[in-house]
Amino acid sequence: DSVVWCISQASLRRILLRGQRDRFQRIMGYLDQVDLLQGLLSHEKLELAQNFLIEAFKPGDWIVRQGERQNVWYILIEGVCEFLDEDQVLATVRPPQYFGERALLKDKPAEYSVRVTS
Repeated sequence: DSVVWCISQASLRRILLRGQRDRFQRIMGYLDQVDLLQGLLSHEKLELAQNFLIEAFKPGDWIVRQGERQNVWYILIEGVCEFLDEDQVLATVRPPQYFGERALLKDKPAEYSVRVTS
């Protein structure tokens, strides 16, 4: 004997789309706090939200290493990070701090390292 669970196509699509909408709305809430993005229209922020990936790091992890080429822009949404020049801490940052945009836009190596502290 076999037993299966089933769900209609319409129900599955509705549930999946609602989950995506909720995720995009949550991301857009963070984007609204980022001063660099204040001039963007809602549909432009939605397009950004649809392309963001969530990546998790642990305390002590390096997100960016000084001198390395970057092809990613980051927005800190949880935790605390340090910006470092060599071994010297330049700043301690909290959400919704962003970083990596200068290296990305100017196609230059990262000016500083970013390490997760919590």
